Amino acid sequence: MIRFFSLILPLTILASCTTANMQTGETLLSNEGIVLTTCKTPNSLSRIVNIFPENHKGGFGAKMPPSVNCTQEGTLAVIKLEAGKYYTGYTPDLRVFKHLPQFTVQPNKVNYIGDLRIAVRETNVVTGLLVGFDRPQVNVSVMDKSEETLQRLKDERPDIADKYEIVTDIATR
Repeated sequence: MIRFFSLILPLTILASCTTANMQTGETLLSNEGIVLTTCKTPNSLSRIVNIFPENHKGGFGAKMPPSVNCTQEGTLAVIKLEAGKYYTGYTPDLRVFKHLPQFTVQPNKVNYIGDLRIAVRETNVVTGLLVGFDRPQVNVSVMDKSEETLQRLKDERPDIADKYEIVTDIATR
């Protein structure tokens, strides 16, 4: 019975997550900035990459972090966050915190952090959960594709591209 719930809960969360994009007409407060990235995965199923604040404390009842729904075509993410340090990952596993891509959000700017690439090492995540693996083996890496991503921002979200200064701070491990 426990294994059944350990399978259903992650699948429910994955099915309900979408990219937490900033809406048209939304504005920034003085202590907020915008994270800009495009996320791709070679897998046919979408995968979620979460954005955790540096001081994230996981556990039951913890606030869900913003997430990016990665697809084969690449999902443009334009996410409003408080200024500060963040890291990206598939899980808030603090044991691997130092090995995850980290970046800083500057206030009142579009912060291009690089394009995220997510690769799942297990070929069948559902089977892995059924036989008792804690979580699928996932790698999140970062590539500098600023020209393509900034052009996409200008095409799809001119309201943001024209309003805020764009800075590049590629996430690093």
